[in-house]
Amino acid sequence: MLLGIRELLKSGKDLIVVGEERTAEAAKEACLALQPNIVVVDAQTLAFQIDEFVQEVKSENHGVHVIVLACAMHGKHINKLLKFGIEGYLMKEEAAENLLIAIRSVMCGGTWLSRRAISFTRDEVQGEKRRLARNISLSQREQEVLRLVAEGGPNKNIAKELGISVRTVRAHLENIFSKLEANDRTHAATIAIREGII
Repeated sequence: MLLGIRELLKSGKDLIVVGEERTAEAAKEACLALQPNIVVVDAQTLAFQIDEFVQEVKSENHGVHVIVLACAMHGKHINKLLKFGIEGYLMKEEAAENLLIAIRSVMCGGTWLSRRAISFTRDEVQGEKRRLARNISLSQREQEVLRLVAEGGPNKNIAKELGISVRTVRAHLENIFSKLEANDRTHAATIAIREGII
């Protein structure tokens, strides 16, 4: 599987693979030494160390983006990793189709969660959604914009999808950031998914 992922990454002409490690400790050292823009993490390889790995990499490598490849999905764990700051989560089985898309989306400032991951996190927080809805009121259009942001869509694509102008998309995002007290798109998408808003 790792060989397939490596070859897939190398096939991206705009990407450079700067390192590959098989243990958490070696990967953390490589991140410090190489300062990559993106770290693709195999959840199965790191197993129980993945939470600690993500937290340390994020705290010690400012600006690094983390995408997790998993063999199984658990809504509670996805939410935990989102709180730790990951920008992407997808299944290994869909890597061939979506990993390069996810990487490019994250590099453009977005987040990328597979539809299954979004579904799992949504199910996990349904109870919280009702509580949050009493405190945060997003319009239908704002929810639509936020959903497309969470799927990694840039403003231009969101505008085309919803039949509105890019300027209007920006205005909706400003309102969303204010209501969610979010710093940026990634933060807003993370809050929305974690709290079950979308």
